[in-house]
Amino acid sequence: MGIIHSERMPIDIFELGGEQEILQVWINTPAAYKMEQPAYYSSIKDETPTIVTEDNLTTIRISSGVLNGVKGNIPTYTDVTTAMGEIKTNGTFTFNFPITHQTLLYVLEGEVMINNHQIVSNKKMVLFNNDGEEVTIKANKDSLIFIGSGTPIKEPIAAHGPFVMNTQTEILQAFKDYQMGKMGVLIEA
Repeated sequence: MGIIHSERMPIDIFELGGEQEILQVWINTPAAYKMEQPAYYSSIKDETPTIVTEDNLTTIRISSGVLNGVKGNIPTYTDVTTAMGEIKTNGTFTFNFPITHQTLLYVLEGEVMINNHQIVSNKKMVLFNNDGEEVTIKANKDSLIFIGSGTPIKEPIAAHGPFVMNTQTEILQAFKDYQMGKMGVLIEA
C-alpha cells in the first residue's frame, strides 16, 4: 500500500568528507498483496545471515530468500533472494538458483570473473540467461557484489514515478493515497 521513506547522509559528511553509496532494492509484489500493510526491514551487517568460505576470502550476507541453504531474515511474498558479497582477490563463490529464476549480479566495486569466462567490472551488471543453475564467481580484485534472484511474477506492470502497480487506474489511486497521507508522513529533522 506504500510507505514514505528518505535516505539520509551522515550529518558530518561535509566536515569529515568521504562518500556514501546506497544500494536500494525494491521488490515487486504480486497484485494479491499490493495493498497489504507496508513494513520497513533493515538488514544491518551484524544481524544478517552470512556465509564465509573456508579460506575466509569470501563473505556473502543473505538479506532475503535462501542462498546455498542459508535463509535471509527479510520476509518476501514471492521466492526472491537478495545478497551482498565481499570477495577478496582470488576468492571464489558458487551459487545455485533454479533455472526458473531471473538472476542478476551487480559489481559495486572491483572485478569478478563468471564461470571462468566473462569478466564483469566496477558498476556493471549481468543478467543471467536461464540456461543453468550454477554460477561460480572469482574476484580478480577485491570486490563488492550484489546478487538478486527470483521467480518472475508474470503480471502486468504499470509504473509511474515511485509507484509500481498492475494498472494505470491503480497508479492514479496510489497518487491519491500518497497525497492524502495514507502512506505516512515524512518528518524532516
